[in-house]
Amino acid sequence: MKKFLKYAIMGAFALCVSSAAWGCSDNDDKYKDEVIAASQLPKTVRDFVSSYFPGDEIVRVVKDVDKDGLSYEVRMKSGAEMEFDEMGNWEDVSVPYGVSVPSGIIPENIRTYLDGNYAGTAVHEISRDARGYEVELATGIELHFDPAGVFIYADK
Repeated sequence: MKKFLKYAIMGAFALCVSSAAWGCSDNDDKYKDEVIAASQLPKTVRDFVSSYFPGDEIVRVVKDVDKDGLSYEVRMKSGAEMEFDEMGNWEDVSVPYGVSVPSGIIPENIRTYLDGNYAGTAVHEISRDARGYEVELATGIELHFDPAGVFIYADK
């Protein structure tokens, strides 16, 4: 009986280890990140970068293909990072602390709200999706806005 119990425990352990290893493996080769040249970015992305980050240099571009589709991640020499969808629309822009996201990226309604409630506070990151915008201030406060740029709530 002791021998049976010993082998049962060893078998269960081996099954757990192999299941964990299989679950963590990346067998799905169709989802890959690929480093590409800046010249391979969609024109809309290149135009965005040159408009809002003039004089800065692109140091890394990753073309990300996953279950959600295609996206691009761009890192600048200054430390700014951006994410774009496959059409070249920005989804996320972040800059190093001590710098603010270029104001032209921030929708007018949100800029007006920030000027009235957080004047002089740098915007560290702005993200957008179908639910609206999320703005992270340099103070760590996260502000949430609907798709029209109307303030919803703040996380402190």
